[in-house]
Amino acid sequence: MPHSQHLQEAVGQIPDGSDFRGAVARLLALIFLLLAPGGIALGADGAVPFKTIEAVRSGWDAAAPPAAGWTSVTLPDDWATRWPGFDGVVWYRLTFDRPDAAEPLGLALNYWTLAGSISVNGAELGRDEFLVEPLTRSWNVPRYWQLASPVLHAGTNTLLIRVSGLAPYQPGLGPVLIGPPSATRAHFVQQFWIRRELPVFYLGVTAALGTFFFVVWLLRRSLKAYGWFALMTIAWFCYSLNFVVTSPWPFGATDTWQRFIMLSFMVMAAAFVLFVIRFAERRFPRGEAVLWAALAIGAAALFATPHSQLGPMLNLLALFWSLLYIGACFLSIGLTWRSNRLDHIVLHIVNALTIVAILHDLMTYLGILLGNVYYVTLTSHFQMVGMALVLAWNFVANMRRIEGFNDELTAKIETAREELALTLHQQHEVILANT
Repeated sequence: MPHSQHLQEAVGQIPDGSDFRGAVARLLALIFLLLAPGGIALGADGAVPFKTIEAVRSGWDAAAPPAAGWTSVTLPDDWATRWPGFDGVVWYRLTFDRPDAAEPLGLALNYWTLAGSISVNGAELGRDEFLVEPLTRSWNVPRYWQLASPVLHAGTNTLLIRVSGLAPYQPGLGPVLIGPPSATRAHFVQQFWIRRELPVFYLGVTAALGTFFFVVWLLRRSLKAYGWFALMTIAWFCYSLNFVVTSPWPFGATDTWQRFIMLSFMVMAAAFVLFVIRFAERRFPRGEAVLWAALAIGAAALFATPHSQLGPMLNLLALFWSLLYIGACFLSIGLTWRSNRLDHIVLHIVNALTIVAILHDLMTYLGILLGNVYYVTLTSHFQMVGMALVLAWNFVANMRRIEGFNDELTAKIETAREELALTLHQQHEVILANT
């Protein structure tokens, strides 16, 4: 059955909200369908097939690929699975036939990791600014070119892509599509929207939420949950920069940047745990002490690990803190499961969606799933917006209660004044009558 048909059936089965537990189960099924590989179409009508796709290793300063050592590969390719521990340059050579060079072709490239350059039949189409450390971060940048003669010629054409990468960061080349300009352009627009436009938009939303609730917490320090939510959003903003920036600045090396990104993720997860606890108006002193100890130990291990072992360390930390984040989502649901409050139900839904996205991204990060599209940067912002709305709703509700109390107090004071005035007047009348 086509993916779209599965999706339509799943949407049709979502209830109107009267059965919360059933709604969550169906929403989970829907998100699984959305995150499935079929959710992002790769093919295009009239796509030109590649005759060969080959790769070969070389040194950092190589200006041309070696003549020997080529091996057949498939795309997307993560060369760390074939050449473990290799840091350097890998050349990808893709060949395709073109019987007539008169018609233009579109070339769409999803990504290369981390930096690269590309040429067709010896004519360079583009290159990143830094092909050695500090490497340009193009791992989430799709590209598009329109090719025509004299770049293309009749017969066999050769596409040569030079990729500079580091073993811990899934180095390699993503899907490449050649075909009619309209179809390849549409594919590029889709990829650009997913990989560039949405992350930038959500980055702005995160910055606004973090700033607002940080100011609220500064003005009302008693609102502990607001402070932890502000810290969570600030840390998530730092982590989300990884999907947008194309340079490791202000750091001078990729490893330092990745350590900063992982530390941001760890702080975000820890802050989320404490937000869940404080929002439920609970305290777990021993558990919170263990959480802080885990954060300190993890940070120390992260910055003490050498480059050769950094990949396994990043994987271990990503696994641990992702599972902790998922555990906090379940804790949030568990602490308020029997509650019928609207704000608690909203948190249940956004937490359930985030659990599914984290599981998908964790499997992608660990290489269990192919590709490098991460959905937690999208669903997490729905979660943050949901939590922000819940906090705002609680804040407004508290303000209304305070306003109602003030109005009630004012009314009671006015009533007391009237009763006192009446009593004094009656006493005055009695005194006058007795004199």
